[in-house]
Amino acid sequence: MSQTPKWTSVPTNFETSVAQATTGVIRRIGLIALSFALIMTMLPFSAFAKSAGRVSLDLADLSIEELMNIEITSVSKKAEKLSDAAAAVFVLTSEDIVRSGFSTIPEVLRLVPGLQVARIDISDWAISSRGFNGQYASKLLVMIDGRSVYSPSFSGVYWDQLCVPLQDIARIEVIRGPGATLWGANAVNGVINIITKDSRDTQGGYVQAGAGTSEKFSSVARFGGSLGSRTFYRAYGSGFDRTQEADATYNTTEDYWKDARFGLRLDHEMSESDKLQFSADWFDSKNRQAVYHALITPPYLEYGDSEGHFKTGYAVAKFSHNFGPTSDFSIQSYYDFVDGEAFFYTEKRNTFDIETKHRWQPVARNEIIWGLGYRNSKDDMPVFMSPEKYSYDLFSAFAQDELTLVPNHLRLIVGSKFEHNTYTHWEIQPNVRGIWTPNDNHSFWAAVSRAARTPSRGERAGQVDLVSIPPMTAQNPSPLTMLAGFQGSTSFGSEYLTAHEIGWKSRVTSTLNVSADLFHNKYSDLRTATYGTPEQRLNEPVPYVYVPVIVGNSLTNESYGCEALAEVKLRHSWRVIGTYSYLLEKVIGQEDLGPIGTEHIYPKHQAVLRNSIDLKFNFTVDGDVRYVGKLANSAIDEYVTADVRIGYSPVQGLDVFIVGQNLFERYHKEFDMSIAFQALPAEVERTVYFGTSWSF
Repeated sequence: MSQTPKWTSVPTNFETSVAQATTGVIRRIGLIALSFALIMTMLPFSAFAKSAGRVSLDLADLSIEELMNIEITSVSKKAEKLSDAAAAVFVLTSEDIVRSGFSTIPEVLRLVPGLQVARIDISDWAISSRGFNGQYASKLLVMIDGRSVYSPSFSGVYWDQLCVPLQDIARIEVIRGPGATLWGANAVNGVINIITKDSRDTQGGYVQAGAGTSEKFSSVARFGGSLGSRTFYRAYGSGFDRTQEADATYNTTEDYWKDARFGLRLDHEMSESDKLQFSADWFDSKNRQAVYHALITPPYLEYGDSEGHFKTGYAVAKFSHNFGPTSDFSIQSYYDFVDGEAFFYTEKRNTFDIETKHRWQPVARNEIIWGLGYRNSKDDMPVFMSPEKYSYDLFSAFAQDELTLVPNHLRLIVGSKFEHNTYTHWEIQPNVRGIWTPNDNHSFWAAVSRAARTPSRGERAGQVDLVSIPPMTAQNPSPLTMLAGFQGSTSFGSEYLTAHEIGWKSRVTSTLNVSADLFHNKYSDLRTATYGTPEQRLNEPVPYVYVPVIVGNSLTNESYGCEALAEVKLRHSWRVIGTYSYLLEKVIGQEDLGPIGTEHIYPKHQAVLRNSIDLKFNFTVDGDVRYVGKLANSAIDEYVTADVRIGYSPVQGLDVFIVGQNLFERYHKEFDMSIAFQALPAEVERTVYFGTSWSF
């Protein structure tokens, strides 16, 4: 059973005051950017590092052409240059991740254009691409090395369980827009694939430790070695203890988040053509967060602190064979388990997945990628779900054909995913993409895609109280308390998207990259809430009226937007990236129907300015200024904030750094009030922490 929350009675007024709007946002962004640029420009040119004494390749040292040619695999399930991808894709490299100064994957994703990243409390985030955000954002597929971490319980991602050591991540590939043709259902508005490093790249020892105002301690220890000339391995352990100031939490009590994790990876070259990869991970995570609970007696609403505890593990095995430069085959299988409890539910889940992929070229200028997959997920959820146990099967097949119509200039990509699941049976998700490259410096792409978001276990079988309405009030003039409760429905079906996208990528000059994309998304059969027939319950401790809130598919939605990026090398070892995104949603539907949760809370405008500088004597300075516009359909106002990391490497392998985050305000709130079975939002506080790492 889930732990009993520690409740504190409060007045029935549900609203909380929000900090006053940040004034002069645009002016402040301009002044900060200008001041930073002027300070750096006035530095003597000799102050910048020349590469002497550098022990590794710094991202700031890469040319604009090299940055455009970074290799990715998530768009087409094959290796290709970033500039050749017919999609709105962005890559965070290992260097980006480490030098950002952020300590969690969700925070690192703040640097991706077009993603809305909002921290709810110390261990929960709302992260989505192109709208539909919330703690359980249902239209963003997240993977680690191709293994889905999308939860079938509530349609979303448990971000607090993705504490992969950032030093072990090779890159994070983010696709904005549908990726369902290759990755399947739920890759509706975007795909995030976190790709970890090969064991060959993590040989030797590595330790890191840090502490700060909210981070009591954090540590990572890793060792990599070899078993002969063809077998490499690494093993690691990591942990942290983080707290959130009582003044920043919803209940004015100190929240916490603790995590301990162990893992290993093995890479074996069976031959020049055959490779075997195995990885396993286990972790134990605990947190405390603010929640609320509806009561049928005064005060009718209680806020409290709820403690969660999750234990999770997984094992992944992958075999790949290379037939030649135009053909390869791979088969990957994984097993993972979840054993946890939180405020309103307990969950035990076991998932098995296997997938094959084959790439071949039957004739010149025609490359085909196809594959088959199967997944089974069994759960036991005695609280919140009815029935308590369930087994879910997913069968899938995909095929994609890439035609080179004009060598080096024009390609057409056509494909579809075919899935059969236990809930909605067949889902077909096709796409057509084209990319035109008139010359080496410019490319234009366009796409039309269809994607589906399949139901979660909670939407089909969940039961939870939402809110109580006191008797003899304007909303409830009857003498009995009215209790509204969420009721899942077996008739709830999939949500669908038809997306139209166009984009442009350009190496404008030898020092400037620019990219931009436009999209129009049309959604149908979106999740809605309707009131069912009230039911009088007299056999409870006190009589009350129960009103079911039934989930359905009755809304449509349209959204429009754009995303733009400019990447410039101002001087040797000085890299600047500016990004901007715009989003506008229009909900269409009956007035008596409404969305469930916070899915239509989004900022119209977002902008990020990043600087990465390598200085003399092995100093590095990295900083970002972030602007997030007012959240539509919400009381959260616009805000601007900044983060800075200063690093120093006194000797080879040793790094010392200091990080300051959210520097402009002591507190600011990033997301709005959630529904009953989500965490209550806290404020994000200004933090500072110190750390050191040693590679040997």
